[in-house]
Amino acid sequence: MIFNAALQADRPNGTARLAACVLAVVLVCLALAGCSSSGGETAEQSSGSTDAASQQKTVVSVLCANQLAGPLSELEQLYASENDDVQFSQDSEGSSKALAKSLADNAEEAAAASSASSESTDAAAAAPDGPTAYSLVIGMSDNEENSAQKAGCLNGDTVSDLVSDYLVIAAGTEGKASSATVKNLLAGTYPLMMAPSDSTLGSLQCQALQQLGGRTANGSYVGALTKKGAVKTAKSTSGVFAKLSENKGKTVAIVRASDVYRYGGVKIVGEIPARAYTAPVYSSALTAYAGDEQLDAARKFLDWCTTDADAQRIWEKWGFKLAA
Repeated sequence: MIFNAALQADRPNGTARLAACVLAVVLVCLALAGCSSSGGETAEQSSGSTDAASQQKTVVSVLCANQLAGPLSELEQLYASENDDVQFSQDSEGSSKALAKSLADNAEEAAAASSASSESTDAAAAAPDGPTAYSLVIGMSDNEENSAQKAGCLNGDTVSDLVSDYLVIAAGTEGKASSATVKNLLAGTYPLMMAPSDSTLGSLQCQALQQLGGRTANGSYVGALTKKGAVKTAKSTSGVFAKLSENKGKTVAIVRASDVYRYGGVKIVGEIPARAYTAPVYSSALTAYAGDEQLDAARKFLDWCTTDADAQRIWEKWGFKLAA
C-alpha cells in the first residue's frame, strides 16, 4: 500500500499534462499568427513605400516644337532611366504661335488651379487633378519669347539657344539622284521640289536660292530654273516629303536636316553652304510659374542635354547641332 501510494505520487498528473500540451499549442499558434501578421504589415509597408517613391518623382513637363518632339522623347527616356527621381510629360505644337498660345493657356489654368487649392481644400478635392504646369519650353521664336516674358509666362534670364538645324539636298530613297551640288541645282539638272513660300521651310528654300543666285528678291526664278518643269511646288512641307519619297526619278529638294529623320523616306545627297541661309536655331527657356522643384529638375535636364556624350549623339542622330 505504501509502495503504491508512493508510485502514484511520482507519476505526472494526466490533467496537468493535457493542460500543458494545450498551452504549448496555443503559444505556437500565437507565434505563427504573429509572424504572419508581421509579414503582412511588411508587404503593405513595402507596397506603400513603392507607391510613395513613385509619387515622390518630380515631373518635368515639356512644351516643344514638333521639330524637336522626336529627339526630346528619346532624351527624356534616357535621362529618366539614369535618374529615377524624375519623370517627363511632353506636348508639342506645329508653330511658334501655337506654342505661345499653349503656354499662355497652361499658365492661366495652373494659376486657377493654384487659386482654387488655396481658397478651399474642399474645392481642390472636388476639382480634377488639373494641368501639369509646364516647366520647360523649347522652340519658340524670339518675338513669341519676348511676348511670353512680358506676360509673365517665361523667365527671361533662362532663355538660351539649345540646338540649330542646317539645310541639305534630299532625294527619295528610291530616286535616281545619288549626289547633287549647288551647281547641279542652278543648272536645272534635277527637278526642284519647293514648299509653299509662306511656310518655314519654303522661306528657307527661297532665302538659300536667292543667296545662291537661282532666285531674285521679288520671287522670280533665274536661268535654268525658269524652264518648264524645273521647279515644282508641293502644298505643304509634309507634301514635299511625300512627293520625294514616292519619286523614283531625279527630283530633289532643299530641306532641313532634321526633316530627313523626322519624315523619313528620303536620303541626303548634298548640302547647302551655311553662308546661303540663316540657320534655324531652337532656344529653350524655363517658365515663370512652375514649382521650384520642377524648375530645378528641368534646369538639370537641360544641362545634361548639352554636356552628356550620349545626349549629343541623340541630337546628331536626329539632324541637329548643339548651338555654339
